[in-house]
Amino acid sequence: GPSIPLGSFGSTDLSDDNSGYTNVGFNLQLINFGYKFSKHLGMAVMWSGSSFNIDKDAVLANSGLETAFSVDATPYSFGSVLAGVLVSVPHGRFEFDFRGLIGLGYGISPEIKYNGFDLQGEYAILKQDKSESFALAYDLGIGTRYNVSDLINLNLFVDYMGFKPEFSVDLYGNKTLIGTSKFDQPMNHLTITLGFGFRLN
Repeated sequence: GPSIPLGSFGSTDLSDDNSGYTNVGFNLQLINFGYKFSKHLGMAVMWSGSSFNIDKDAVLANSGLETAFSVDATPYSFGSVLAGVLVSVPHGRFEFDFRGLIGLGYGISPEIKYNGFDLQGEYAILKQDKSESFALAYDLGIGTRYNVSDLINLNLFVDYMGFKPEFSVDLYGNKTLIGTSKFDQPMNHLTITLGFGFRLN
């Protein structure tokens, strides 16, 4: 389903140092597991990933470079393995779930490359290298499951994901290292996931 960047992560405001210049991305939940100890209480485990494309026009507009430059950029990527508490309220064939999860998140910042001509008319390439970082991540989610049969259900979940890694990126001018930049990047986002599952309990 879709992943919607929130706050600074989805901002293109040049005055905001935490602007992520991201568009709506996509989310894939590889594991979405819940086990109930009782009728209402249980545990949940989730392994998921999201990807967010960069708004290249906004990046170029806010870069201060001449309009002769163009921009190529890879996406922001995020993955996490989380576990926590599941509260479930059954109602007929429906079950309404509330979960709070915490665990390890993994983020990749984009590689951004500017191509064009400098003020002397010479071809130039400026590049911000990608970076990888681990940090604490958490999830607050609500959802509903419709039990089609004793074995299969249909799921709809909405989750708020919080994650703030620190990236350290190398900066290059015409393939020569010219500096390194460190920054904290909030990557908070909202995911909407539709799928099906198998019932074990």
